[in-house]
Amino acid sequence: TVSIHAPYGNHATIRLPTFGRAMAYEKTTCDLLVVSSGKRISSGSMAAGQQATGEVYRFNLDEGRFSEPLAFPSALRQKKVVDGDDARVLQLGGSCIAVSPTHALTAIGAEDGTVRFWDNRVPLGHGPSDNHLSPFLNLDVASATSGYGFFDDATNSGFPGEVTSICFDSSGLHMCAGTRGGNVA
Repeated sequence: TVSIHAPYGNHATIRLPTFGRAMAYEKTTCDLLVVSSGKRISSGSMAAGQQATGEVYRFNLDEGRFSEPLAFPSALRQKKVVDGDDARVLQLGGSCIAVSPTHALTAIGAEDGTVRFWDNRVPLGHGPSDNHLSPFLNLDVASATSGYGFFDDATNSGFPGEVTSICFDSSGLHMCAGTRGGNVA
């Protein structure tokens, strides 16, 4: 749930379909962008050959309604339960988001170690396969930083290449990404 406050108190409340990890405001489209976290997948819920997808929810503050979410391919990871032999399957989601201050580019950092980019200036398509809803660039930060950093498998339950922080500079031409393992790329 996202609460919007005013000087007189709570102005509005927006319920999200899944838990949101981070949010950013995109000023050219007046959208509040919220990155969704991963989901626990039951053993029979994924059909054979079906691709798991993560989502970035877009709430248009000008119109007061949800727009079609930005979708990205998501990885699945098995996680062992500590007190049993059972394994849970988790769908990895996004963990952070940033919007370029000059170019209307949106970047999300994901739990699978990838930074994905969307260009919000792309016009809406006229068919079921809208290209603007898919990332135009996937940057694999986990592969570039593997073997570096300070990550203790015994105390951390995450993936060392998970992108936990991203930021654009004030010109919008450069960006950096921080990983759970302590690397900055």
